[in-house]
Amino acid sequence: MKFQFPHQRIAAVGAVAVLGLLSLAVAPPASAAVPAADSVVFDATVTPLPGNLPSLGFQATQTAEFGDRVQLAGTNRVLRSATVTMSDWAMASDYPVLPASGWTHPITFNVYSVDNSTLVPAVGTLIGSVTETVTIPWRPEADPANCGVGATKWFSSTDNTCYNGLAFNVTFDLSTIGTVPNEIIYGIAYNTNTWGAHPIGLPGPYESLNVGLNTAAPTVGTDVEPGAAFWNTMTPGNYTDGGLGGVGTLRRDTNWAPYTPAVSLTASTTGSDCLFSTTGSTITLLNDCTTDQTILVPDNTTLDGNSHSITAVDPVGGHFLGAVVANAGTRANVTNVTVTASQLADACDGGVDRLRGILFDGASGSITHNTVVGINQGQSGCQEGNAIEVRNIPFDGTHPGIKMVAISGNTISDYQKTGIVANGNVAAMITNNTVTGSGKIDYIAQNGIQVGFGATAFVNGNTSTGNWYTPKSDVACGILFFEAGGVKASNNTLFDNERNQCNFGKGGGKMDLTP
Repeated sequence: MKFQFPHQRIAAVGAVAVLGLLSLAVAPPASAAVPAADSVVFDATVTPLPGNLPSLGFQATQTAEFGDRVQLAGTNRVLRSATVTMSDWAMASDYPVLPASGWTHPITFNVYSVDNSTLVPAVGTLIGSVTETVTIPWRPEADPANCGVGATKWFSSTDNTCYNGLAFNVTFDLSTIGTVPNEIIYGIAYNTNTWGAHPIGLPGPYESLNVGLNTAAPTVGTDVEPGAAFWNTMTPGNYTDGGLGGVGTLRRDTNWAPYTPAVSLTASTTGSDCLFSTTGSTITLLNDCTTDQTILVPDNTTLDGNSHSITAVDPVGGHFLGAVVANAGTRANVTNVTVTASQLADACDGGVDRLRGILFDGASGSITHNTVVGINQGQSGCQEGNAIEVRNIPFDGTHPGIKMVAISGNTISDYQKTGIVANGNVAAMITNNTVTGSGKIDYIAQNGIQVGFGATAFVNGNTSTGNWYTPKSDVACGILFFEAGGVKASNNTLFDNERNQCNFGKGGGKMDLTP
């Protein structure tokens, strides 16, 4: 039997550490925005880690999954990763055909909501699940010199103790799980020879793989019911109720004291579940994701959306501020991504906090072949919510430091204020975009394409429709030139706008791209 516990019945909980989710789920370049808002929200870990811990063997106890219910401290709720302390009782000499450096095995970390609809709390919906193929170290060979003649245990010089198993940590990336409730149930699951969701059917070192236990109470957060755990075992007698509540399902079980989960959970108040890979100067989006803060594109880098979407959502206890995607330096490219927003609070902001879809502020580069849709706060009159905006101070048309941006092939709709904006010391090539307003509305005067405040632009081959403000106090325009520094517009398709083209001040008919 491969379990170790000084108690009359099996008691175990995985030693787990969960970290807060960052805005880039892979290690980003130094210039990328990474919030430093992580904090420990639950801590019952064993530090420093001894040579071994009491542990639960899945094969020995016919277990498929084991976990616990915890309440998180503070307000940080965006998960980052999980570190599980486990115990390996297998020695390399038992499996000479496997690498001496260790063996590998897939282990799954699940996060569930808590179902409090009945008198006895139960496992709710699966919030997220991550499976990692883990490299597992062998436990050291027997040490009769330090542990006694005939001993099968190994000797740990760190705490001068002999053990049957070796404690080690496993880390899971939980970036895809995102925000969780105040209380969660987590479960650790893996297959063994004859047990698990998909039994392997062959003997192997996984028969000697255990989940570590702790006997100390948490120092941060709350083990909601220290005398209970959540267990999926096929043996009725393992449960306190003799299996009356069912077997083969993850459910609450009592009489686990003094064991408590050896868990350290860290989370962030803000973040996203966006996953990126980095190759040279390109970061590629790997999933459809949400974010409650701006995703910054590092300097001299291309963000390739890879046909995925980034959706802005309000953070817990606040509302979304600023752009969904923005530059972090003086040059960037954004391509092939859908940028959108979901049910944002109607809160008017100014300056850098104004809502935008894709923003280049003081940067050259390109914004091409994207879909920007739904950058709005509902039927809001707030003068923000521009789908694509490029800007550069000063707003007087002076040439030193002019930024050149290509905005081409984008599909834009359902914006709050303007589809495409070029303002200030910018030279923009705005070509072959499709911009669709909300039609005849009475809450805000939309504009399809705007070039203003000294900006110069070439506007060609665009379609701009559906910009119409029904009150007579203001006018909505398919294309708006407002005190522009010089614009050449041709071959644009304009219809169903209150006015197809508006020119206030200077700039019509002239274009200057001199840097």
